[in-house]
Amino acid sequence: MKRMLTYSLSGKTLQLVRMLGAFLFFAGLLMFFQAGVRMFETWENVKVVNNCIISAGNDLTFIGTCQQIAQDSMNVYFRPDQSKLGIRQMYSAVAPDVAFLFIWIAILMFGYGLYTSVRVSVPVMEESKSKKKK
Repeated sequence: MKRMLTYSLSGKTLQLVRMLGAFLFFAGLLMFFQAGVRMFETWENVKVVNNCIISAGNDLTFIGTCQQIAQDSMNVYFRPDQSKLGIRQMYSAVAPDVAFLFIWIAILMFGYGLYTSVRVSVPVMEESKSKKKK
């Protein structure tokens, strides 16, 4: 006969899980806002670099300045003969910030789930031998 035992990680006096949930929730909330700010800042940098390329025209010294701005702000390189940033270049600049935003949303939700959980228990399987009646 198998009997299911559970080990409780939280209770009336033990609130470690709830404290961990609160910590993850607030850390996730702060980092979510920081990732959102970085995402919008990167998008503004994409627009600035595009305007710089368009206004530079064929002036190679000004194109060099635009390349330096793109390299420093977004870690993106473009060729001097480009008339604007390509789709792949824009995607490679913005996609990591969007990914971080979603990661922090997941951590935020996990922390909220831990905080609101009333009881967290881990199931432990134990085998016990029962005596047969004769």
